[in-house]
Amino acid sequence: MQHLARYREQVERHYRRQPPVAELAAPLGITPTQLNRLCRRHLHCSALAVLHQRVLLEAKRELGYTNLMVRQIADGLGFADPAYFTRFFLKHTGRAPTEWREHGGGR
Repeated sequence: MQHLARYREQVERHYRRQPPVAELAAPLGITPTQLNRLCRRHLHCSALAVLHQRVLLEAKRELGYTNLMVRQIADGLGFADPAYFTRFFLKHTGRAPTEWREHGGGR
């Protein structure tokens, strides 16, 4: 469980860059495979999904509480292309970022 707590700290520090799971696992002294195993066993999702959930949370916060344009949010969250951010957001929420914002988020 200590590895998971440390992994979450790593995610919190670096989610805006969206580094590879291997880069986040290295300081923990475990392999990406071991990290995935721990995440699946205790969190019921992959290590990458943990990172994506954090990115998505921040995207929702920024869409809901700022006037930043979608492309600015995408850039700030490490997406090289705003269209890729839109696809990522749509895949995880069922709505495009602008639609999510216009309808008051998750309400």
